[in-house]
Amino acid sequence: MKNWLRDMLFVVFFLECRGQHTVRQSSSSSLAYTGETATLNCEYNTTDTLPALLWYRQTKNLSPEYILVRHNFGNGSNSKDFPNKRFQSQLDSAARRISLTIQNLHLSDSSMYFCALRPTVKTGY
Repeated sequence: MKNWLRDMLFVVFFLECRGQHTVRQSSSSSLAYTGETATLNCEYNTTDTLPALLWYRQTKNLSPEYILVRHNFGNGSNSKDFPNKRFQSQLDSAARRISLTIQNLHLSDSSMYFCALRPTVKTGY
């Protein structure tokens, strides 16, 4: 019998970021088990005609880790630490949605995940 507590993953992610450009994630948490597939969704709104959407994850007491970027043209790219065999993303620019799918979940995937629009920080120069 499976030890369900050991194999359970708990994922939390930000709900919304407000401003001129916005992202909104549809749920505050997701529950899945090791070996399964989880999909996280994010809606965005921007006046940028060529937006770049990024996914990050943040584990307790650590800095956010960049996972991948997707554009409304081309395929985008994944960080070398997050191979596209397990971490995939689909961008629907017409519906202004992006998803992150994590296949073959590991316990180490338990984290906070969030999407962002580029640029995530603006400077004065």
